Amino acid sequence: MTKRDFAALACKLLAVYFFVRAIGLVPSHIYMLFISYKQAARVSLGWFGFIANIVELLNIIILLGISYLLWFKARQCAERIFPEDSSPAILVVDSGFLPMALALTGVIVLVLILPHLLSLIVTYLKYPDTLTNVDSYELMKNRMDAGTSIFRVLFGIWLIFGAGNISRIIKAAICATQDQKASSH
Repeated sequence: MTKRDFAALACKLLAVYFFVRAIGLVPSHIYMLFISYKQAARVSLGWFGFIANIVELLNIIILLGISYLLWFKARQCAERIFPEDSSPAILVVDSGFLPMALALTGVIVLVLILPHLLSLIVTYLKYPDTLTNVDSYELMKNRMDAGTSIFRVLFGIWLIFGAGNISRIIKAAICATQDQKASSH
């Protein structure tokens, strides 16, 4: 594996992290946007909250855009990081590094989300009314928070235990792309 391959892989792993982070924020922010839009007409300064929620949603869109660029332009980023890489090109998935890196990414996702999920569980066990006897805004917020936390945990577990299968899919996609480029020349 060359330095460029390693840099490209690092860009892709960062893209996966940014994507998971952004997707976890989308449901609650969209809900907040709708709530602030409803309140904007009733409250004199309500439009400021609506605009603030739009800015928050734009941050998520920018994060998704960055993850898209990091994933699909990883090779170009690696070439900028290492302009001269004379080592022979070795496919990253052949070296066994990609499954390990995907599993490590899954561990990082779990390490980042598990404290929050455990805190939610303790809160719900300590105050069971948090799930039912609150206003609709808080109820939806609590459910979105729990749902996105569970999604992140499941995604992290999938990355850990499915790393071998995921890397085979990525390798097949890379080989198909290389074969297509070779046949077009």
